[in-house]
Amino acid sequence: MWLRTRTKFTIYSIIIFLTSGIYFFLAYIGFSHQLLDIKTLDRFSGRVIERGVADRKSHKNTSSVFYVTIEGLSETLGIYRMEKDYSGLIDKIQPGDTITVYFLGKVIDENINIDLVQIEKDGQVIVHGSEFKKKHLSLIYAGLICGLFSVGFSIWYYNKHVGRRSTSTKN
Repeated sequence: MWLRTRTKFTIYSIIIFLTSGIYFFLAYIGFSHQLLDIKTLDRFSGRVIERGVADRKSHKNTSSVFYVTIEGLSETLGIYRMEKDYSGLIDKIQPGDTITVYFLGKVIDENINIDLVQIEKDGQVIVHGSEFKKKHLSLIYAGLICGLFSVGFSIWYYNKHVGRRSTSTKN
C-alpha cells in the first residue's frame, strides 16, 4: 500500500512540474512577440468596407474586439483591448477610408484574427505596434510567475509527500 501511495505522490509531483512547461511556453510566446519587426509582418493597404465591435469566438471563449474588414483582404482583422474601449478606433476609422495594416498572417479557426499589430491612415499611426507588444508582455509575466510557482510547488509537494515518507521509514 505504501508503494502505491508513494508512487501516486511522485506522479502528482511530476504532473505539477510538467505543467510549468505550459506556463513557460506562454512566456516564450509573449517574448517572441516583443521581437517583432514591422518590416517582417504582412502588410496590406486597402479601403475599409466595415469596422466595428464584434464577438470573437475562440474555442470556448468569446470576447469583444474591434474588427476591420478591408477590400481585397480575405481575413477580418481585429484588436483586443483588455479595457474594451474601442470608441477611439471607431471614431478614427470609417468605411471608405484607406488604411494600411501590419499583421501576423496565419491560418486561424477564429472568426477574427486579433494579431493586428499596427494601423496607419493618411501617413498617421492610429494603432502603434507598441500596444500589441504591451499586450503580450502580460503573457511573459503570467507565464514566468505561474511557471516558477508551479516548479516550486511541485518541489514542495514532492518533499512533503514523498521525501518525508522515505525518511520516516528509515527510523
